[in-house]
Parts: sequence; C-alpha cells; structure tokens
Amino acid sequence: IAVGVLDDRHELSARFRLAVHLLVGLGLGCWAGVRLDALGTLFSSGPIVLGWAAVPVTMFAVAAAKNSLNMVDGVDGLAGVLSALPVVVVLYFAALAGHPMLVPLALALIGGLLVFLALNFPFPWRAQATCFLGDTGSTLLGLMVAWLLIQGAQDQLFRPVLALYLVAIPLIDTAGVMLRRVLRGVSMSTPGRDHLHHVFIDAGMSPRHAMYLIVSIAVLVACTGM
Repeated sequence: IAVGVLDDRHELSARFRLAVHLLVGLGLGCWAGVRLDALGTLFSSGPIVLGWAAVPVTMFAVAAAKNSLNMVDGVDGLAGVLSALPVVVVLYFAALAGHPMLVPLALALIGGLLVFLALNFPFPWRAQATCFLGDTGSTLLGLMVAWLLIQGAQDQLFRPVLALYLVAIPLIDTAGVMLRRVLRGVSMSTPGRDHLHHVFIDAGMSPRHAMYLIVSIAVLVACTGM
C-alpha cells in the first residue's frame, strides 16, 4: 500500500516497484507460509512438486498478479471485475470445504469490491466513474487475488492450474504488451496504446463495450478452467 501511494504521488520507477513486489512475494512464501508447493498433475508423469523452487515461483506469481491487474486497469470497471472473478470462484470452493480463513477473507474482499464497483462500473445511466483504483488499489487487489489463489491451491480446494484460467486475461494482456514493446525495442514500462482494451477501442468499440467483451471472455475462460 505504501509503495502504491508513493507511486500514485511521484511515479516510482518500474524496477523499484518490481523489486518491492518480489519482496512481498518473498514475505508471503517465507513468513506467512503462503506459497506454491506444487503445481498439481499437469502431465501424465504425476504431480509436479516444486521443492526449493516454491518460494521463487511464489514471488514471480505475486509480482505477475500485482503488475497484470495494474496494467489492465485502463477502462472503468475492468480491473475491478477481473479481480472479483477469481475471488468469487475461490469463495465458492472455500465455502464448499468450510475453510475457516478463506471464506471470511473472500467475503470481505468481495464486499469492498462491490462498493468500489458501484462507483466505478460503467453503468449505461452514468457518464463516467466517480472512484478509481490508482496504482495503490490495483496492486493491492493483485496481492489479495494472488494470496487467495495460492492459499486455495495449497489447501487443495482446487487444482493449482485453475488459477491460471481465473487470471488468464490480465496475464495474457500483460505478456502481449511486454512482447510487443520488446519487439519494438522500447522499455516494457513505456506507456502506450497496446493493451487489449486499446485494441478493441481502436477497432471502433466504445470503452464500455470493450470492457463488457473482455469480461465476457474472462468469464468464459474461467468456466472452461473449472
């Protein structure tokens, strides 16, 4: 939160923010005990146990979630809904298992997201949003989503690979942006109109309809994963 506030105020360097995000992942993995110990059975050879790589993979997953939700926050409602989707799915599986920690945590996060989306979602009767995430909000949401997904997978509420389906759209968007900027020979942190919502808007869609389409694709991918 502190780094997000400073970034909103002073535009911190991308390298510094990434370093802090990796440190947060290190804290989760080493001190909070929230880490990806296994990736499940991705191939026919049996479950993939990470062993010594559990903490580095957790660090990467946390940094990826925080940055992808930050980068996808380009049109009203998009980051909020794409954050709510994995939280709702985790709540569903946690409620089925009667998980004592994830159920209240997911409910609290959904409550906060509903209040935020009431002021940020592009409803047809409202000209523009009245509340925004900023870097503070989007990176905090990324941390909470990563925390819930890693804890749920660690407690075997669902297969670890499901997490990739639940955050597929932000991850694919971020990976595509980074690849395009590398191919253009510019810094990956350089601003530009190369995000998924920019592609749809430049193709003639309104920001509201672009958001609806991206969210629909995200829900379809999540359902496929489940």
